[in-house]
Amino acid sequence: MISLVMEFRSVKEQVGGNVPEIHCSRQRSRAAWQIIEDYLTPFVERERYQIPKNCRLHPDNDLYRDQEQHKIHVDLFEWKCGYCKKSFSEEKFLDQHFNTRHYNLLNTTDSKCLADLCGALHCDFVLSSKKSKSKCNPAAVARNRHLCESVANSCFPVSQGPSASRLHEHFLRQFCDAHTCTGSNKPFPRGGKSMLIRAEELGCLLPCHINTDLDATPALLSAGLLTPKVSFKLLMREQGVFKPDIGSLNHRSSTLLLLLRAFLKPDTLWIPKIVLLWGFEASFYGYQIFRWVSKDK
Repeated sequence: MISLVMEFRSVKEQVGGNVPEIHCSRQRSRAAWQIIEDYLTPFVERERYQIPKNCRLHPDNDLYRDQEQHKIHVDLFEWKCGYCKKSFSEEKFLDQHFNTRHYNLLNTTDSKCLADLCGALHCDFVLSSKKSKSKCNPAAVARNRHLCESVANSCFPVSQGPSASRLHEHFLRQFCDAHTCTGSNKPFPRGGKSMLIRAEELGCLLPCHINTDLDATPALLSAGLLTPKVSFKLLMREQGVFKPDIGSLNHRSSTLLLLLRAFLKPDTLWIPKIVLLWGFEASFYGYQIFRWVSKDK
């Protein structure tokens, strides 16, 4: 009953009042911002790079940024306005409330629609749950690629130093290369926030860089696996089966350990997992002892 009253109030607020129309999609602006947060910001933060204000990706150039920051997601069926503390059952009703009651807080004097960058940032790829079957439009692809490259040039000018140069190259690979009709390149090939968090947990200094250990086989190295110093504790904690008495593993076997992760599914029992890991550790150290004994001979 309460949710129905909230929804009626929200619709009533939207109908009432003469609110000027804003030609900027809030939904697509939100999608663009989320893409930036997930697939670009973590890399920018790692480089400790300050995005210039004339860059269209800068938070100040998002028309809805202040309103989005004043959303309070209390629980699954409650959203609260950070300005006036009114509650709503869905985010869309809170959006309508912003459009009608807090329109005056938007700075509409400048053209600051983040949704205008959706073509470059692949918003449709993120928003669409189904693969598009429409024929590729070479002209549209060329426009989006040009827009993407212009954003890279303005936000990460290579003349600003090594960090800007690395981020410029990263932006081109992460976003611009996928603007092609061949379909060979997919958006965000370098991963995003979740991948970086996983890499940091595993002790990697840089994502997708290989520790070229001399004992690792060429086949394993060519697989592009991360090979940090890994412990059984961390691996089991990641799988939700943490046991404090599991020893650490030397970094030389880390590549093989990461290969074992494919077999450590949460749907299997934790006892076989531990037995498997113990067996693997014993085999590895047995091999090391064998090598040591062989050298003495």
